[in-house]
Amino acid sequence: SIAVDENLELRLLQEEDADELFAVAEKNRAELERWLPSWAHATTSLDACRSVIRHSLQRHAVGSGRVLGIRRDRQLAGLVGLSVTAPWEGEVGYWLGVEHRGLGIATRCVQALTDYVFDSQRLSVLRIVCDPQNLPACAIPERLGFELQSAVSDSPDESSLPRTYVMTPERWTCRGFR
Repeated sequence: SIAVDENLELRLLQEEDADELFAVAEKNRAELERWLPSWAHATTSLDACRSVIRHSLQRHAVGSGRVLGIRRDRQLAGLVGLSVTAPWEGEVGYWLGVEHRGLGIATRCVQALTDYVFDSQRLSVLRIVCDPQNLPACAIPERLGFELQSAVSDSPDESSLPRTYVMTPERWTCRGFR
């Protein structure tokens, strides 16, 4: 587990967390469907949540990623995940229950995970991809100094393109986070 502060911890999801994951997903179903439809679909039942957790544990075992529960005062508040997308490169994703938003929790958790990734995983690039309409999600990498990478597209509507933010260990250190 990764201690974020005295009230927050990031902990690898285990099968015994399935009930709590399902309850949090159910409570936040509308938000998940809007911003993370694949997660909304993947957590529609207790069995589905168990399957998500088993898959996450398999990915963790082979070093291709992990899903960590964001624990606030020992209660599951949301998730933060790391996917290793290429050798030495990773992508972070996150969601937080509505009642836990606006308190800096997601920012502190992404900061702690980024520290962990650059210290322990030795990745050279970390990305965060956000829906441009989800301003609170975009604010997290911006607040932490991730650099917005320009998207190249033939689409006339650039506002619909996902925003990709990038961080390197050198930039992270220069920003004073390590």
